[in-house]
Amino acid sequence: MSSSSSSSSSDDQKKYDRCVSKGRELLNSMSTKTAESPWNDDPTKTFLQYGYTIARKLGELPTDHESQKQLYTDLGIELSTDRWATMSVDHENKYTIGKVEYTPTAVWFKIHMNAQDGVLRAVSSRGMDLMIASWKQGNLPTPKSPDHMLQSWSDCAYLMWRYECEERKISVSNIKYFFQEKVTNDTTTKLLDNILAKNKKTKYSLGKWPGITIEPESDGDFKALLGSPNGYGPAYFLTQHQASLGRKKIKAVQIWKNGNHIDMLFRVAPA
Repeated sequence: MSSSSSSSSSDDQKKYDRCVSKGRELLNSMSTKTAESPWNDDPTKTFLQYGYTIARKLGELPTDHESQKQLYTDLGIELSTDRWATMSVDHENKYTIGKVEYTPTAVWFKIHMNAQDGVLRAVSSRGMDLMIASWKQGNLPTPKSPDHMLQSWSDCAYLMWRYECEERKISVSNIKYFFQEKVTNDTTTKLLDNILAKNKKTKYSLGKWPGITIEPESDGDFKALLGSPNGYGPAYFLTQHQASLGRKKIKAVQIWKNGNHIDMLFRVAPA
């Protein structure tokens, strides 16, 4: 093995171990009372206060509703347009906290929801980490932000979920499924390659839905996926909003091939 291959393998193992460690902490948090996120107030008021523009569109079915009909049938999810809504928040406005004015960061999140059936689909995002990397690459100044700015996917997704549930008069605790569409994050995709190899598969041979299921009893893989960039958002969503959601946990992760990409499903259950 070349030194470069050895170094790459060592780096991948370190990333895996870090994700396992983070996932272990999150798994423990799901079974205990944890500190609440400060973002539990009125969604519209909160988004506007921190410079976000809100958009909501009713009646859009998932883009894969024809190709993955079996998935929705198996999970008992209705493909009726009156149940679905797409919502996005875009951090594009200046805002003032105290007497200090802050500039927008261009953070952006878009999710697709079916509150009646407990479905939250992460469609696309442009998080703070990505924006910071972009500013550094372009030698641009990082916009000044308050210490506790509303910026994480878990908090923004929770507020959008709460907004949708309140509009439809459904309990916010009715969350059952987190979908991560077309996973592209480098850390997560390398974890998935590793896990698939253990199952004697590759992303090319991984089958369509239902694919394979990773459960908490696995030898670290479940914790790694929970602690991955695609997993800790749903985990923080649950652990940091227990006052309204009740105590919930991720009980399993499913991964399967959807076209040329891999999709993930985080299943929720009472803790």
